[in-house]
Amino acid sequence: MYVERYQGLSEEARAAFLRKQGYGRFADLLAHILAWWEIGQQNIQKYLAEPQYQPLNYDIDKFNAQAVARAVNQSEASIIQAFEQKRAELLQWAAQLPEEAFKNEKVANQFNMELIGHLSDHEIPGKTDSQSHLLK
Repeated sequence: MYVERYQGLSEEARAAFLRKQGYGRFADLLAHILAWWEIGQQNIQKYLAEPQYQPLNYDIDKFNAQAVARAVNQSEASIIQAFEQKRAELLQWAAQLPEEAFKNEKVANQFNMELIGHLSDHEIPGKTDSQSHLLK
């Protein structure tokens, strides 16, 4: 749904959205989201395996720039495909986590920061009843 919402915008609205987000291409924005999803998933797995795990501190601007740089030679279609594949993988993965995993404060915070909350920072403009569409 996220990609479809973006694609449903007019050319002018797309350009305005990307300017507001600070990205030149939609693929760059998606690459940035993908990179944080990967970190979020890795951190959650480590929290569950090692309760005392402390995540790395990232220079956010540098991390974001590196994510975009890795995608610079990839087409928008290939980035969209990777985004949709990762989104589906995350939904399946989250559904398979034991219920007690979500009672872990670190896991819950990571889900909100990287997987759900982060995408809401990049919400596509337009009508919506809730944020439930973000990972759909």
